[in-house]
Amino acid sequence: TQEVMIHRGTEDRSYIMRLQEIRDFFDNISGYFLIMNDITYQRAYEQSILNAANTDMLTGIRNRNAMNAAVDKFVSGAISPEKSIGIVFADLNGLKQVNDQKGHSAGDLLLKKAAITLQEIFPAENIYRAGGDEFVMILTDIERGTFDDLVDKLKGTSKEPGEVCFAVGSCFDDGDFDIRKDMRIADQRMYTDKENFYKLHPERKYR
Repeated sequence: TQEVMIHRGTEDRSYIMRLQEIRDFFDNISGYFLIMNDITYQRAYEQSILNAANTDMLTGIRNRNAMNAAVDKFVSGAISPEKSIGIVFADLNGLKQVNDQKGHSAGDLLLKKAAITLQEIFPAENIYRAGGDEFVMILTDIERGTFDDLVDKLKGTSKEPGEVCFAVGSCFDDGDFDIRKDMRIADQRMYTDKENFYKLHPERKYR
């Protein structure tokens, strides 16, 4: 009888120990998932902050910070095109006129429509609002014919001074890959196009 009691006591202790091991196991699992949830939340939070820092709040497209970061990657060699860089500058004609005559709410709506128009032509990830009424598209490893077609399509939306009307300048580089030089060229061509637009439509000569 004494041996049976000892045996049962041993079994009871083993059973209790197994229960404790199982409890510890689930406690560890719960702790692991809590840590993973915290890490996932932190990463999601950090990503949301990063997205907000690189997104234009009015139009929803990428902002100047994102553009500058992309340009820095080209300059540093972090982004290295194999074939080409295509730069397009698009400046919205007549925004000041809309702001002055219809108010800034109407001007904001026009900027949103401008961003939508650009996204109908170019991939959203390549479009940046550089500031004010100026937008920049940066395209890599694109064929010259495809690039010219996209630029022509954009210019086609701006032949008449309708609601969304851009002054457009572009530069295609399949040699040096000097993005800063390419941007200066596209910017200057855009201003030339704007001057020509206002010569044809002096009634809308507002920035």
